[in-house]
Amino acid sequence: DEFFSKWFDYFDIKRDYSRMNWVLKNLDDEVKIAANRNKGLRIVKVPLFESIIYSCIKSLFSVYRSRMAVDSIAKSCGVKHVQAFKESGKLIWHEFPSPETILEKEVLLDDKMLVHQKEKVILICKDIVSGWLDLDYLQKLTCSYEDAYNYLIQFDYLNDWAVKFICLSSLGFINLFLMDKHTNKFFKKMEIPYIDFKDWYMDNEARAYSGLLSQYIWSNEVNPPKRLEKWMLE
Repeated sequence: DEFFSKWFDYFDIKRDYSRMNWVLKNLDDEVKIAANRNKGLRIVKVPLFESIIYSCIKSLFSVYRSRMAVDSIAKSCGVKHVQAFKESGKLIWHEFPSPETILEKEVLLDDKMLVHQKEKVILICKDIVSGWLDLDYLQKLTCSYEDAYNYLIQFDYLNDWAVKFICLSSLGFINLFLMDKHTNKFFKKMEIPYIDFKDWYMDNEARAYSGLLSQYIWSNEVNPPKRLEKWMLE
């Protein structure tokens, strides 16, 4: 029951990732390498509040430091879960807390978090609790990408990258290509801007999977293949 109530949605099980992978790897030889190396990758559906916190911190720090900060919030203020599996033993994880819980347990936030990280987290929590940042509005079925983007970009603590990350990872806009220094570097090596690549190489179906394409490329650039591995994947 817990698998279907929590993890089925989280791992986006209902979406046909094998089809998406096949479409994307046939776009170009360089994309094929990235798609083959990361064919098991899925865009997990991060809870909206957690996604806002992570993206806000990530716009200032590295992926590793941002993930550590988010994990420290979960460990300090969240509920601890212990699940037993016959094959792999215990799985221990901490549920990310609600804005109300973080405000109640503010003093428990890990001292390893930088002061301005804490300040931003507390400010976001206060905005949500007061209704100034309306999560229910963002999760309505009628809320389009344009609606969500224009709403979120008004908040000073969310920049363009953060808003697009939230739209991709939490609101399900998988057609959204997430550009950053790694994906930009990939297209620079190809000597073609992404906007031209999209126009020349991608049909409507491929464009619908642009978010997954950006994650393939990001993962491939962060962990580039060795020369022999690249040859085997071509």
